[in-house]
Order: sequence, then C-alpha cells, then structure tokens
Amino acid sequence: DPKHRSSYLGRSGHLAVMSELAARGFRVTIPEVDVGCDILTFLDTKPEVTALQVKSTECKQLKAPESFKGQIAVPLLQLTLGGNLYYVFAFDLIGNWVDYIVISRESLNQLRVTEGIGNQFIKGKKQYVKFWFTFRATGKKAGVKCGDTAFDDYRNAWAALPNTAEVAGPTSCG
Repeated sequence: DPKHRSSYLGRSGHLAVMSELAARGFRVTIPEVDVGCDILTFLDTKPEVTALQVKSTECKQLKAPESFKGQIAVPLLQLTLGGNLYYVFAFDLIGNWVDYIVISRESLNQLRVTEGIGNQFIKGKKQYVKFWFTFRATGKKAGVKCGDTAFDDYRNAWAALPNTAEVAGPTSCG
C-alpha cells in the first residue's frame, strides 16, 4: 500500500529494534502513550529504564559496492530537550534492515551544534533537523558519515545503551 508505506516502514523499524534488543537480553515494551519515546527497555537485574526514540528510513543504493545513504528527520524541540533519551536510527535497504545508529540525544545534539551536521526545516508548524547518513564498505571514504562527521562509533552501538546486558540472552523473572 504505497499510501501508507511510511507507516509500515516505521512500525517495521520499531519491531526490528525491539528484536535486536531482546536478542541482547533486554526487556522491551512499548509505552501506552507515545510522547516522544517509542520503546522502553530495561534488564531484570538493573532497575533503570532507558527510553528510545526509533526513526526508520528506506535507503538508496549507491554505485560503490555495499554503499548506501539514507536520511532521518528529528523534531528540533525533541532533540534540544534535556533528559535521558537515546535515538535508534534504523536503515532499510531493499526490504532488509541493514544497519542501525544508536546515539544519545545529548551526543546527537552536541554533534549538530559543534560539527554543523543536519539541516533545519519546517513542516507544518514544527521545526525538524534532517540528517543524511552515508554508509560505505570500502575505499578511502569507508565507514559511516553524517556530512563530514564520522559516525562509526555509533554504528550498531547497542553496548552504548545504559544497562547493557553483561551476557546476551533472556533472564528469568521468577
């Protein structure tokens, strides 16, 4: 259904992120009310809860082998608010979730300010920041970049989340 493609893509991205987290031993849940947080995650052994905002995109294949690019838009107000929030950007290429960027709100906003990444735009009455990511497997430009800024440290950086499980796999509630 082309009319609702972005809704299906977004939901699929949420489920892919939840699956990645569960495979790493996290408990995952979806808040009943979404006010800027899509997923809550925690471990049975650690009481702290981590809030995640998931953004998904369909990527465009580049000419170089195993290279692609995608864009993510984040509400400016959400990005600049304080508080413990992590973004997980999910990148779909030809129907497969191929990569993730895992980054704290604080780090992303700091990079936006200090490195000048992202372009602001207005949609309706809300301001957004659009980030363009390029993934290259080989050559002197290999790695992940947002503009000219390297994002390799945030690529599939699940271990950077607070309360990372020491050992992957489910734990018992009993």
